[in-house]
Amino acid sequence: LGDARDEVEINYAGQDLKLGFNGRYYLETMQVMHSDKVKAYINSEESPCLVEGDEDPGFMSIIMPMKS
Repeated sequence: LGDARDEVEINYAGQDLKLGFNGRYYLETMQVMHSDKVKAYINSEESPCLVEGDEDPGFMSIIMPMKS
């Protein structure tokens, strides 16, 4: 299997974090949302990431980070 990396511009305030996610899970989440902007709530490098869309009230997705 291959390896891919991509950087995404975000607005973030807090300690530096280095995270890795399965891109397919994020892509699947984005495909069912109707928002141009999303919010990702992250507590730590080991915690699940909660994803919400600005224009999708009530829609939430949980994505676990991969261990590096």
